Amino acid sequence: MNNTSNIKLTSAEILNLWTQYQSDFLAACVLSYFLDNIEDKSVKEILNSAFTVSSNNIASISNLLTKRDI
Repeated sequence: MNNTSNIKLTSAEILNLWTQYQSDFLAACVLSYFLDNIEDKSVKEILNSAFTVSSNNIASISNLLTKRDI
């Protein structure tokens, strides 16, 4: 089995990760605002799911970039 944990990321890969991080961070901020002000329970469930996805993506990308020392 090959150890792939030491493979360096290319600049394009880092750029894509950073772009996705920014996109998810903005989405999380907007969704957080909406969740604080929404009254419709069914819409709130959908927004909460989207917020969870964005938050998980932020954590995953942050963890990956931190591990890679970028």
